[in-house]
Amino acid sequence: AGKKRAESPFAHVTDSDLGKVIGADGNIYDNVDAATAATTTAVAKICYVGSETGDPTYNHGLALALTDESGPMTWNPARIACSDKNISTPITGASWRFPSKNNWNLLMTAAGGVTALRDSFNGIAGASNLQSGWYWSSSTTDDGKAWNYSMTSGTWAGNSKAGDPVNVRAVLVF
Repeated sequence: AGKKRAESPFAHVTDSDLGKVIGADGNIYDNVDAATAATTTAVAKICYVGSETGDPTYNHGLALALTDESGPMTWNPARIACSDKNISTPITGASWRFPSKNNWNLLMTAAGGVTALRDSFNGIAGASNLQSGWYWSSSTTDDGKAWNYSMTSGTWAGNSKAGDPVNVRAVLVF
């Protein structure tokens, strides 16, 4: 008989875990204080649990990083920054990604709209709300453009990948 595949530590996450934080150790904590007490750093907030993450290899939930990546950047450096979190802050059973348009749409719907998602990091120690501005998605519109989402107006627009720098926040997909 073959080896039994290990179950992801996030396989049993439910709606009751929404708003909890994921520690750098890969465990789920009620809040930042609980993660700190367990001698780990909180790195992401669980924002969506369901069956549609937009990624066929990770289809259970989405957690947003607690802070933006280091300042606005163009598209390719944004893509690299999100991917590099898998090296700097690896989480067993999950993968840091550059959020797709579908990921952002799921996050908005789960939060109850753009304002609710943008401001949902209030009260989380060490976290920052999403900026009132544009955020990159990994989804492209054509050869030279990718989709940006406005955390102010709640609208999508195509922007040149090499154009003006835009805000970036990684998503942890599990």
